[in-house]
Amino acid sequence: MKIMRYTGNSAKESENRAKEELGSEVVILNTRKKKRSGFFGKFRKSIYETIAAVEEEKKNVHKKDLQIENKKENLESKRFINALQKNSYKNSQIENENDKLEEINISRTNVKDSLETMGSYFYENLIENGVEIKIAKRLIHMTQNKIENEYKNNFKMFPQILKRSIENYLGKIEPIKILKNQNVIFFIGPTGVGKTTTLAKIAAQYAMAKKEKIALITADTYRIAAVEQLKVYSEILDIPLRIVYDAKEIKDVLSNYNDKELVLVDTAGRSHNNQDKIDELEDIISSLDNKEVYLVLSATTDFSILKNIIKKYNFIDNYKIIFTKMDEVEKFGVILNTRFYTNKPLSYITTGQNVPEDINIVNIKKISKQLIGEK
Repeated sequence: MKIMRYTGNSAKESENRAKEELGSEVVILNTRKKKRSGFFGKFRKSIYETIAAVEEEKKNVHKKDLQIENKKENLESKRFINALQKNSYKNSQIENENDKLEEINISRTNVKDSLETMGSYFYENLIENGVEIKIAKRLIHMTQNKIENEYKNNFKMFPQILKRSIENYLGKIEPIKILKNQNVIFFIGPTGVGKTTTLAKIAAQYAMAKKEKIALITADTYRIAAVEQLKVYSEILDIPLRIVYDAKEIKDVLSNYNDKELVLVDTAGRSHNNQDKIDELEDIISSLDNKEVYLVLSATTDFSILKNIIKKYNFIDNYKIIFTKMDEVEKFGVILNTRFYTNKPLSYITTGQNVPEDINIVNIKKISKQLIGEK
């Protein structure tokens, strides 16, 4: 199978070029929008790149293929002449084995070249979509190995296998589930990521759509605006809200919320560089045995900073991840990077300020398609 790349000013143009050159049997494996390279590229229109494959046939041979065919014919002639001159079946058999080895080596070279072309193409897509180099290389290498060893060099499967590998890395999505006992959910994270709004969205969904018995607690006594914001939501949703100042108060409040199925706890935003505030948060969270913790992160934060933030929350054994502000980014690589780095389950993404609409459970199929550059 021959793998080729074509470009054009539109997806249709690049795909048509592939069809014109490779014929009607061509298989379009992937088409992506690509920024032009160079400093001035951002001021010019994007181009579209198509990766296409076609089975190689003798009736449609290119220059390189003709050279291979000529080589095969020369080997065949040489084998025949030697057999006649020496009248030796043994010599003829040796030549035949050499000929077969030559064909195998040519075939292996074509496979390797095609795997490299496919790998390079999708590696660029992953990097352009914000996936870290180490993770992108690992995914491509895994996919190439599967194509070669499990799928008998069926290159048409490359995008599908790569997407499946990404989905496996993203893992099982774990949103909030209501259990029989009282469910206490803590929302933690750095300042400015949108914890309070995210909590309000989830509260609205469970109170309005699912008709669950909800209560709110806020431990964010550092920001008056955050308390006032929650008060407004609690009044609109007609659910109780209590303010607490330390770990002991949380236990007292929860004892009065025995009839509530879901208690959502808002915590103060802590700078990952302020260890004293992190210690305060640890005291509050560790005061309860039965709870769930959701770490809220902004998708707009550089991943090098996210790694430092995550390290500061390593005192929590089990937590799930919510990404906010996904409407402000074009690249989903930060989700895959964070999942790879933490090995913690993903849960929700938020895409705006509207309550309760702008929150969704993470869709790993959508993310995997975006990361490999599928339309």
